Amino acid sequence: MTDTLKRIARIQKYRETEARRELARAVEQERADLDQLDEMHQAVAEQREQRHDTDADDLARHHAWSLRMEMDLRRQLGTLEQTEVVVRHKRRQLVYAAQALEATRAVMDQLQRTQANERLRDEERELSEIGTTLWWRNNQGSR
Repeated sequence: MTDTLKRIARIQKYRETEARRELARAVEQERADLDQLDEMHQAVAEQREQRHDTDADDLARHHAWSLRMEMDLRRQLGTLEQTEVVVRHKRRQLVYAAQALEATRAVMDQLQRTQANERLRDEERELSEIGTTLWWRNNQGSR
C-alpha cells in the first residue's frame, strides 16, 4: 500500500510541477500581451501628438490609421482577456494539483503512523508474552 501511495505522490508531484510550469508560461504570455497593448497605446498617443492635418489626404490617412489601430487595440484586448482566462484556469489547476499532493502525503503519513503503532503493539504483545512465560517458568520451578 505504501509503495502505491508513493507512486501516486510522485505522479501528483509531477502534475504539480507541470501545473507550475504551465502557469508560468501563461503569466509570461499575459505580460507579453500587456506589453504589446501598452506599446499600441503609446503609438496612438504619439500619433495624436504628431498629427498635422494640413489637407484632406493627411486627414484621410490619419483617420484610416486611427481606425486600423482601434481594431488592433480591440483585437489585442480580446487576446488579453483570453490569456487572463487561461491564467485563471492554470492557477486553479495548480491549486488542485497541490491539494491532491498534500492529501496523498497526509494519507501516507497517517498510514505510516498506523503501521508504526501496529508494530509497537505487536512488539509489546510479544514482550508481554515472553515476560508471562518467564514468570510462569520461574514460579513453577519454585513450588
